[in-house]
Amino acid sequence: MLPTTTHLTTATWTGDSLFWLQTPESPGWLVSNDRHDEAKAIVANCHANGDHDHPLVALQMREMLATVDREHQTSWKGLFDLRVLVVSRSSRYRLMLNIAFSWFGRFSGNNLLPTHHA
Repeated sequence: MLPTTTHLTTATWTGDSLFWLQTPESPGWLVSNDRHDEAKAIVANCHANGDHDHPLVALQMREMLATVDREHQTSWKGLFDLRVLVVSRSSRYRLMLNIAFSWFGRFSGNNLLPTHHA
């Protein structure tokens, strides 16, 4: 009972402290939701003592904007583009090896009997 109580107590303290301390939003999340001014204010307060014109603030804002741009360029269509599997000879060879090893691993030894009698 003591470990459960200890875990519940520490979890409650952590949750309460986050709520009561008013932890600011993540600057990366703010940038990805087009709230650049708020993100810049948080970065300036945390890393440059409130100086919005500090070079470190500008650097971090550029890095966050570049990361968000890269993330937006990656789409679901590009993520599941299967043409890359057959574009080159080496890709086709790797695909064939993968299929062969999968097939032989599935249909060998003890796996052969349950598959055909199920």
